[in-house]
Amino acid sequence: MKTRTSVMLVSVVGLSLVLAGVAGREQEAKQGKRVVGPPLPPSPPSEMFVKRMVMNRFTGIDEEEVTKFMQTYFPLELNEYRKLVTWKPDDAMNMLTDLVQESLGLLQTKQRDAALFDRMMERKALQRKANRQAQTARMMEGSERKAHEDELKQTVDRAFVVRQKLLQKDIAHMERQLEKLKMLAEKRQENRDVIVARRVGDLMGEGEYLDW
Repeated sequence: MKTRTSVMLVSVVGLSLVLAGVAGREQEAKQGKRVVGPPLPPSPPSEMFVKRMVMNRFTGIDEEEVTKFMQTYFPLELNEYRKLVTWKPDDAMNMLTDLVQESLGLLQTKQRDAALFDRMMERKALQRKANRQAQTARMMEGSERKAHEDELKQTVDRAFVVRQKLLQKDIAHMERQLEKLKMLAEKRQENRDVIVARRVGDLMGEGEYLDW
């Protein structure tokens, strides 16, 4: 979370400084002053300019892979991002930074555990579907509203099943980690005297000559 927040902060500050520099250089140009420096970005900034600013904050990533992933799994979010670019570029940069960050995490999950990835994406798809169904149902009345609520209930029930599977997988993972910790604690208890003697020797500087 700290890294993600830092990336977002740097991105927003970077775009703000660039836009401020653009405004200052445009004013100098109007006053007949000679303007020096790199080419001016479009004003308001274009979608590609904002995307480039965001991607430059992430090192060692496959930009094409990330872009295709977002186009496949986050089309609605990308459309919202495009709407924000021209009138709220800082918000657009925040949103795209979040999408890139989430996409990188999901790509890692896909490589590590394809089944888990599929469940996570199914959950996201069901969440979007439930939101659309709820929005439609709220505009209906009478029997039509009841019919849409029944469809919404089925979607939410399916989403619950998927969430439960994800939760069970998390529980299984934590149980395996707990078993490892238990085994480590037991081994340490069995070798208590050796561990204590070694630590005393380290504190007394008696083991320095044994270093490799």
